[in-house]
Amino acid sequence: MKHLFSLFYLIAILGNSNVLGAGCNFAITNSTTVGATRSFTVGQGPWGPRKYTWDFGDGTNIISYSTPTNSVYATHTYSLNGAYSMTISAQDSLGGGCLSYMIYNVSITGITPTCQAQFVYTTDTVNCKMQFTNQSSSATSYSWLFSNSSSSAVTNPSISIANQSVISVTLTAFNSGQQCGTNSATISIAQNKCYTTGLKNNKLDDGIMIREKDSEEIEIVLSESRFNTLTVMDSKGLIITTLRINTNLLSVKTSQFSPGIYYLLFNGPGGTVTKKILK
Repeated sequence: MKHLFSLFYLIAILGNSNVLGAGCNFAITNSTTVGATRSFTVGQGPWGPRKYTWDFGDGTNIISYSTPTNSVYATHTYSLNGAYSMTISAQDSLGGGCLSYMIYNVSITGITPTCQAQFVYTTDTVNCKMQFTNQSSSATSYSWLFSNSSSSAVTNPSISIANQSVISVTLTAFNSGQQCGTNSATISIAQNKCYTTGLKNNKLDDGIMIREKDSEEIEIVLSESRFNTLTVMDSKGLIITTLRINTNLLSVKTSQFSPGIYYLLFNGPGGTVTKKILK
């Protein structure tokens, strides 16, 4: 019975040894700010080794230790503007005994965020739409601007490509309300079938596709560079106009054309290809 009492007394003493003389009160004695970097110092005290855990409020945590002869400090650089609630906890270094917390509010401003504005797209000529998939990084909001006078702020927009042969798009990315990246592209839709047209030839044939852009203009897409000039004639053989071909995308104004049949003569070193359209 005597031995049992002695063992119980020894356990009681060891169980209290972690808290004897180990008060956990502490205070930040210095705080400095350089841009987005905050530095904090906790002053030294008469206590034994102590463990400090720093939670900076943005998912970053570090651990540091103090002794009776040195202060403890921590430095952290934030990547985004905002208000953060930093928590510091102090505990004796043996992992038990006292435990104290301090919450410190941190405000970060003036950071110029960086991000990448990236996107890919798919063309749906059955439903006459172009779908954009946003692949930007480190961005929180977006602004899309398209050449068909439409715009969008959604992450992955889709637009109509009816009566369009070329689409220009600009994606601007933002982080915390600040512009941080932009990306632009010009997309050719060489075989777009999404045209409301009265033309007889609106498909690619002999390397030529003719389509109606609107009621006053037609577009001609050439898949090959084998023609030098284009001659437009009416059904009586009267030449309406002759154009020099130096690009694979031509426009012909038809606003002054009377209703009827017209012939387009594509002339080149290899001969002439004739197409018929109905106005």
